[in-house]
Amino acid sequence: MRLDDTPAGMIARLDAALGRRGQGITLKRMSGAGQARTSVDVDCRAFVRDFDPSELINGMVQGTSEVVISPSEIIVAAWESGRPAGQDANVPMAGNMVTIRGKDRRVMAAEPFYANDTLVRIRMAVEG
Repeated sequence: MRLDDTPAGMIARLDAALGRRGQGITLKRMSGAGQARTSVDVDCRAFVRDFDPSELINGMVQGTSEVVISPSEIIVAAWESGRPAGQDANVPMAGNMVTIRGKDRRVMAAEPFYANDTLVRIRMAVEG
């Protein structure tokens, strides 16, 4: 069976590209408050790029970045974003955190991409 045009093939190609050219990030779901604040983390490979000032819209500020990840590490780690029941818990949500090059940044939005109802890629806007 050829995987070229299947969700598994799409994920495999993204994973391979991230492995070659991506960078390590940590995706975090925060819970609690104050001293009791904890996080559930998953390490991922990602493409990270800063938005050009001409691309900034809807309250985005300079220093906002686009982060593209595969769902592979999230699924293997059984990490969940904290989304409400009925939504895809594998997709990060506003308020989750991402550590990029040692700096914690806040997820502003996440856009999932599906092929045949299978999550194959996630694009996020992060700031901070």
